[in-house]
Amino acid sequence: PDHTSNKNNLIIRPKESKKFNLKDIGLKKIFFQVRFKLLMFFALKAKTLRISKYLKIEYKTR
Repeated sequence: PDHTSNKNNLIIRPKESKKFNLKDIGLKKIFFQVRFKLLMFFALKAKTLRISKYLKIEYKTR
């Protein structure tokens, strides 16, 4: 029984890892899109607060 369970685990693992990788990539894309929108929103607000210079410098360094 030990050998069969090991074989099953080996077969299942790569499929699961691929699915998780796709999920991670999707989450990363969503995260970056949301972060970019937030940065743009704060940049627009920052103009009124005179913090736009700091945000521009931070954006250039990245």
